[in-house]
Amino acid sequence: MRLFITAIAFSLVACSAAPADDSATGGVADTGDAQTSGDTGTADTGTDTGSDTGSDTSEDVDTDSGDPDTSVDTGEPEIECPDTLPDATDAVLGEVRESIGPGRHHAAHCGVIVWASPGGGLRLHDLVTRVTLMLIADGADVRWPDVHEDVIVFTDGDPPQVIMRTDQTNSKLEPTGKPQLRPRISKRWIAWEDERDGVAQIRLVDRKTGIPKWADKSQADQRFVALSGDLVVWTDFRDEDLDGVFNGDGSDLADIYGIVGGTAKPLVAEKGKQAFADVDGDRIIWLDWREWPLDQEGQPRPQPKLQAFEVYRGTIAQWEVAGAEPFGKVNQGSYSGLPTIAGSWVAWVSGKNGLRVFGNKWDAEQIPWRDHLLSPEDVDATVPLLLPDRLTFQAADQLHVSPLP
Repeated sequence: MRLFITAIAFSLVACSAAPADDSATGGVADTGDAQTSGDTGTADTGTDTGSDTGSDTSEDVDTDSGDPDTSVDTGEPEIECPDTLPDATDAVLGEVRESIGPGRHHAAHCGVIVWASPGGGLRLHDLVTRVTLMLIADGADVRWPDVHEDVIVFTDGDPPQVIMRTDQTNSKLEPTGKPQLRPRISKRWIAWEDERDGVAQIRLVDRKTGIPKWADKSQADQRFVALSGDLVVWTDFRDEDLDGVFNGDGSDLADIYGIVGGTAKPLVAEKGKQAFADVDGDRIIWLDWREWPLDQEGQPRPQPKLQAFEVYRGTIAQWEVAGAEPFGKVNQGSYSGLPTIAGSWVAWVSGKNGLRVFGNKWDAEQIPWRDHLLSPEDVDATVPLLLPDRLTFQAADQLHVSPLP
């Protein structure tokens, strides 16, 4: 049994009831209301939120809405961050839930990979011991898991609610009865898209204090949050989008916003659309449509889904993204091809005759993207995710892991 790394503990009572301290982010404080009266509608995320009925708003749960206890006491490993991992080999870890709309149903950190199974359970693979375990049995509705050290976050239920798993205990963080989507976790934050007020807003829990707060409350959608240490970035629809809502179609226009140094401001706000950012330290990547075909009025088309756009890279320096430049083309990219960065590698999905994962070293010059195929040539590969020395991706309904070159 490997050494246990203690999670940063916080009170769930404080998460749902304590007044917000906005000094860390400059955001709008939570009023303490767990749920607003009346449903003002939710944005179309293009994502199936499950088939369960009812909403259990209790604090302590294993799965959703009155189902039997489906958590499995597996003697799951005590997660550590090893200095080195065993040599990577090509392997199929198991079946993974299909990604519908933007978002990943698997995640990795340190020596483990976690994923949602097609049956709605939660799986974990230990890269050191090469053991795969069932943490939550099929029959739940697990989606969008993420992991940092020994804490896993995911959603379960209908509407989906964010759940934190630590010490083999599952607890809802801030149950509202309204959709909570795509949770992420870092050493400092737990974050998710919160639709309690009818539009998606980035909700944060500070792991130092256990206090929830809004990242930067507005009247337009905020989606696709990414975290690294203290840094928070997301795709924001307030400034350019016509209706302020992520519609998942050609009408969308967006910018990249972030919290750096305690205040939320736009980081990348060019014409057209910049979206789906990922961060590692002060390095940021995103998909960018600024250079692609113009409409009849000479403005960039917001989302030519079946035409090329680009992966951009830059370095976050105070309130600017310095050195922003195109890094690789994406042809017939899809939402399942969200770009990813870890350590010295960047990866994304592209392809004209089937989708493949491509990538490059961060400090490489821009070169033809076809020269850096990372996934097998004969397999449709989507939803890439990087560890420092290996790549995970989905192929059909299987989760694969492969060494990086």
